[in-house]
Amino acid sequence: MLRVGKYAVRSVHADELEAVAQIDRSAFDDFRPLPPEIFHSWHAVYPEGFKVAIDPKGRIVGYGMAIRLQRRRIKHNWYTDTDSGTCQTHDPTGDILYGVSLASLARGAGAALCLAERHLVEATDGIKEIWLYARLKEFAVWKRQSASGEDMAGALDQYIAQRRDPVAIFYETVGLMLMEGVMGYLPEDRDSLGCAVRTAWRKPQQVRKVTMPRVANP
Repeated sequence: MLRVGKYAVRSVHADELEAVAQIDRSAFDDFRPLPPEIFHSWHAVYPEGFKVAIDPKGRIVGYGMAIRLQRRRIKHNWYTDTDSGTCQTHDPTGDILYGVSLASLARGAGAALCLAERHLVEATDGIKEIWLYARLKEFAVWKRQSASGEDMAGALDQYIAQRRDPVAIFYETVGLMLMEGVMGYLPEDRDSLGCAVRTAWRKPQQVRKVTMPRVANP
């Protein structure tokens, strides 16, 4: 268990999956709540990457799921990269910790879960980076109002450069960098026009200590 601020973050237990599903339904009622069997699949595939945030009263107030993938196999499409959400694509040797889903119902719980994922990267040999994809919930409205004549790629670059989207800003506040816009990440996401921004955090390189030989009477 990891303490992050007032939250305790740990791997989810099997008897907590319904509580996690309820959080997902509440957090994504405007988009795509996941079916209950998805959470059972996550727990079976990679329980180390399936975390919950627990508040001081012992209530589960958020969850995060991430899997390991090989960088060269990532297609920047949620359905392809996660096998339609089941996470059967998880590769125990993958060098990227790929964010599948993150939801919270309490202020600070989402940040605690992101920091716990960083801790998982630091503690796990072979994982070099976290990649989390931010939905751009205000992109469709902004494009219609401010960039209706731009092609999608150009408008996406402009929108990200302005650093105005609340989800992207959140990921920056927890230490991730905005790396690139992605088209076709979630095609049915109308608010984002199917787009996202890939954010990343790289594990710090370990510096090998060099011990100088002792020399008698230099």
